[in-house]
Amino acid sequence: MTIPIGSPAHHVPGISETLVVLGGTISGVTGSSGSNNLQQVPVTNAPNQKFTASLQVDVSTLYLNLAIRYNEMAGYWVMDISDSNNNLLVASTPLITGLWPAGNLLQQQAYLRIGSAYIVNVSNKVPIGTKGLGYGEGGYGEGPYGGIPGFAGVDYPDNTNLGTDFQLWWGDTPTR
Repeated sequence: MTIPIGSPAHHVPGISETLVVLGGTISGVTGSSGSNNLQQVPVTNAPNQKFTASLQVDVSTLYLNLAIRYNEMAGYWVMDISDSNNNLLVASTPLITGLWPAGNLLQQQAYLRIGSAYIVNVSNKVPIGTKGLGYGEGGYGEGPYGGIPGFAGVDYPDNTNLGTDFQLWWGDTPTR
């Protein structure tokens, strides 16, 4: 199945220059095309997802095969990326958030020219501290979002909230 990405329904209005990521922003980031073309990749919390994504990267259409799976033992999501001929490009990249430029999951693979990818916490729930069991297991500490006393938050999706509270966004290959 090929998922067309980049239609107007998948763009956030006014996001051409800034994307909020964990209280910080990705601003002034431009790709090799001179723009910051961010597109939402529609993912769900299904434990094993495989699909071909049609992405606008660096002024051309790029078809990438994505395999996204939840590692139950470790408690986090990982993603494999293959080209249209199923040649593995990137294996087991953890889907975690971060501040720019560390938030770019593909920063170390910029030489592949497959763009940039970000996991964005869109829930407006802010993690507390730096240790914890994860979002669904008390990762946001005590308070209105639940939590386990003594545990603080981590900011990455668990097996219940990928695609809802946490979204995958793709953009051009960074030039810096």
